[in-house]
Amino acid sequence: MKYYKGKGYLVDTFTEDELKNGVDKECVERAIIETGLNYINTEFVYNNKKKITGVKIYVCNEEDVRT
Repeated sequence: MKYYKGKGYLVDTFTEDELKNGVDKECVERAIIETGLNYINTEFVYNNKKKITGVKIYVCNEEDVRT
């Protein structure tokens, strides 16, 4: 996993279908165990027509959590 300052460690980018099927939850649980971090940040991914096409999920420490 790669660390992004102010965001945390990128778990992955997930599509709507992956979110519906719980793929994101499995990956986040593994990332939490692997890193020991307990917080999560999310970021929407847009296509060039401003439509949401996915969600980036990060695990992070308390300092990187966006409020």
